[in-house]
Amino acid sequence: MPAYQGFDALFHSTKCYISAAANMMSDMYALTAIENVGAYLARAVEDGNDMESREPQDFIIMLVKPQNACGVADLKMSHYGIQRNELDKMAKNARDTMDGIRRWVKNHSF
Repeated sequence: MPAYQGFDALFHSTKCYISAAANMMSDMYALTAIENVGAYLARAVEDGNDMESREPQDFIIMLVKPQNACGVADLKMSHYGIQRNELDKMAKNARDTMDGIRRWVKNHSF
């Protein structure tokens, strides 16, 4: 579960950072989230009991109330026809896509 939550946080943070509506404040939050996921996600996935690696991701817990209020807390990928056997392909696509974005960001100054 930490891997999926971490990548979800990474994708949302990246979308926030590259959004046409981004501003200095949103960039600050997005970059901090991206840095935390990059620094701690692998550790959290490798050892689920490594609480230090999970602390920077505690902001995910704050999403529970709005998820419940908006009625989306129980959404599952399977609700959209995504099957478990498709996850490896989706993860590879996400890694390939994110690597492309990372290289693009690295090669462009802001």
